This record gives sequence, structure tokens and C-alpha cells, in this order.
Amino acid sequence: MLFTLSLITCLLMLLLYGELVVGTRLIGSLDNCQASSGTYQPLVTVIVPARNEAPSIEQGLRALCHQTYEKLEVIVVNDRSTDRTAEVIAKVRR
Repeated sequence: MLFTLSLITCLLMLLLYGELVVGTRLIGSLDNCQASSGTYQPLVTVIVPARNEAPSIEQGLRALCHQTYEKLEVIVVNDRSTDRTAEVIAKVRR
């Protein structure tokens, strides 16, 4: 009984390995993709979770604000901070 289960397990593993090898070959390479025309830029949203981050959040948010990507959206989530995190976020927002 144990031998039969081991044999079935080995056969299934070989089948899955074969699927992995075939599937990997079917996936295209990025080298085969054409570059976009450069006119379309998708919206990129960065979500910044913050809880009691008053000493460090200003530097991080300012770095995000100085990015050169045009369609960048930054969402800051203040998760019940008990320090000055909300004040710092409001200061950077202005």
C-alpha cells in the first residue's frame, strides 16, 4: 500500500515537473515585446501606511513628491497614530 502511494506520488511529481518545463517554454520573453510609443503612461498609485511615523514620514513623503513620473498618485493612510503623524502629513500636503 505504501509502495503504491509512493509510486503515485512520484508519477504526479514527474507530471507536474513536465508541466512546469512545458509552461516555462511557452512563456514569452520580454525581448520579444515591442516597446510602447512612449505617449501612454498609466496611473501609478503608491499607498503609504503610517502609524506613529512622525519622525520619518516627512522625508519619505517629500521623496515621493519629488518623483518625475507625471501620473503618480500618493495615498497616505494614517492608522490611528498617537503622535504627530497626522500633523506632519498635513504639513507635507500643503
